[in-house]
Amino acid sequence: MNFFKNFIYMISMLIIVNSCAEEIIFEDKYPNKNYLEISFCSFINNSSVSSLSENLNDLNKLNDSYLDEKVLTTFYLDPLFETETYDFIWFDMFSSKLLYLEYENLFKRIKKYINWNNDFSEKVDCNGNNKQLFYKVYEKNVILDFSEKFIKNVSFCKFLPNVNLFDLEQFLENDFPFSSQLNILISESEIENFNFVLDENHYEVKDYQTAASQIGYLASCNEEISDSFLNGLKFDVYPIYN
Repeated sequence: MNFFKNFIYMISMLIIVNSCAEEIIFEDKYPNKNYLEISFCSFINNSSVSSLSENLNDLNKLNDSYLDEKVLTTFYLDPLFETETYDFIWFDMFSSKLLYLEYENLFKRIKKYINWNNDFSEKVDCNGNNKQLFYKVYEKNVILDFSEKFIKNVSFCKFLPNVNLFDLEQFLENDFPFSSQLNILISESEIENFNFVLDENHYEVKDYQTAASQIGYLASCNEEISDSFLNGLKFDVYPIYN
């Protein structure tokens, strides 16, 4: 009889352990590549960027408590053009898709994160339906201090016929003179209007020439947006968590 009770107890404990583990099963198109979450956000209830100071400090403390170093980098993107549907972009960069999914789970099961999100949501509306997810499949580093404000140019590009990602990477690696920190982003889901995003980060420079304007024989960029954005969308970028 005691054996039967012990057996039932062991089975119950196994079920509890397995349910708590919550193994994350997912498809990873580009393993070991940075994974980016881009959310379009608007201030609500008469809030402004100055209203967020305490929220950001609290989030940084939470992240320091639950995350390993260099798992997550977060930026506030302030558009340098008129927008009608959002005020700013919340830009999260994770070291992998798995870490992004684990971070998402913190906001579902850790009370401190849930409380933080509830408070933040009273000041800012980040439309989850418009959230965009990308892999960073290529990176060319130029020394850039991500702890300081910088400029970001975002271009939406399509490969020309018979050109692919390998061709572009070879050109950038061997024949392109870099003056910025440059990334190629591939969307998690297929998008008809573009094949990749060219993400260029640099300090303010007069007459800056984007890489998007110099790869015309490999890809066409920004043809689906207004002619005033031939160099892509431009943002002031402020680090939030690094």
